[in-house]
Amino acid sequence: MELDIIIPIKSDSLKLAIELTIPSILTHLSFNKIYILTKLENFEMINLNFEDSVILLNEDKVCEGITFQKVSEYLKNKIDNTSRTGWYFQQFIKLGISKNTTITSNYLVWDADAVVLKQMNFINDKKQIFITKSDEHHQPYFNTLEKLINIKKQVKFSFISEHMIFNKECVVNLINIISKKDAMKIWWEIILDTIEVKHLNKSGFSEYETYGNYLMSTSPSLLKIRFLPNFRSGKELLGEDPSRFLLKLLSIEYYYISFESFQKTKYSFPLKQLKVLYLLLLAKYKKINFIINNR
Repeated sequence: MELDIIIPIKSDSLKLAIELTIPSILTHLSFNKIYILTKLENFEMINLNFEDSVILLNEDKVCEGITFQKVSEYLKNKIDNTSRTGWYFQQFIKLGISKNTTITSNYLVWDADAVVLKQMNFINDKKQIFITKSDEHHQPYFNTLEKLINIKKQVKFSFISEHMIFNKECVVNLINIISKKDAMKIWWEIILDTIEVKHLNKSGFSEYETYGNYLMSTSPSLLKIRFLPNFRSGKELLGEDPSRFLLKLLSIEYYYISFESFQKTKYSFPLKQLKVLYLLLLAKYKKINFIINNR
């Protein structure tokens, strides 16, 4: 099945995306086309490295009615704080690109700070979408979810991971449901209005939790839940220039590793090597436990 990959890239993730993320996707994942959503000023650097491998889209022209500046102004007017503009803006364009007629009916959104370590599939032979479960829980996400589309949390796990398969028809239906709440506003404005004011400058909405729980409520047969060992504290463990040997070692059990920009390196030789070995054993244990509990 053809599958386009969508990668939103912020400027502070550009170096990592060019050096590790995009090459890892080209190496390990099967896809139709790769679309990069980013600022115009980043186009030249990306083209120098991947001119024939990716399609660049100006992030401010991905979706009609959504620009970084508009989201920033909306937050400025509501709470006089624009610090989370980029965080919300990226979530909105991940959903909004569903109305792009040129991308495949299912599209994979991949976070720019997540490096692929080995091959993985995203849709099975029954055309079910693989959902990678996690253990997170942030209550404001579900407060917003219930107020927004009148759906409570549907599962005991979290849909938040570093990637998500979106079905265009399902996302458009979700956007239409949100849009009906206020005909005078754009759907992303309605989302921001729905978030409790005290959480607007923090984390008040998750596109992955919202979409995942919406699907579980409306089309559960479309989903296949799975556990994929992954590690989110890559920068803490391996630093900004990770050892290719340790990445290869981690790929024995782990499918991807994230290097979030706010992290600081904590481990030095030989502690990082010992930590990697511990993580491999932990991933093996969690995988076995998942299989046993889902027989």
